[in-house]
Amino acid sequence: NNLYANGTPTAWSRDRFQRENMALSIRNSGSFLQAPSDKYFNDQFTITVWVKIYSCSHSARIIDFGDGGENNENIILSYSLLTTCKPFSALLNGNTPIWVHFNTTLKPLDVNVWYHLSLVYNIDKMSKMYLNGFLV
Repeated sequence: NNLYANGTPTAWSRDRFQRENMALSIRNSGSFLQAPSDKYFNDQFTITVWVKIYSCSHSARIIDFGDGGENNENIILSYSLLTTCKPFSALLNGNTPIWVHFNTTLKPLDVNVWYHLSLVYNIDKMSKMYLNGFLV
């Protein structure tokens, strides 16, 4: 199964080490990568990404798996809750939160800086979110 780009501009760019064509740049709201429909996560998983923020967009999602339907678990990892530029993650059953991670004391993320975000979810439906290796 392959990912495909939707919206523009979506292009290859430099990564955090300045290597050409090693990172994907998605700069406009409405632009995203889409994976074929499938169940990607089971009882436990870890998602880790490097992200460079160009602006604090409203609820800018890095990962959003699920269709939002009733009795479907939807997983969200975002670098900005509303316009706070503070990362959050959530597991929803339809629109009902099962858990949400948001640290109100966290300093907002800076634009044009690379960040490492991780989301760890275990079989007990407990999760942890990390920013640059630190639990948030």
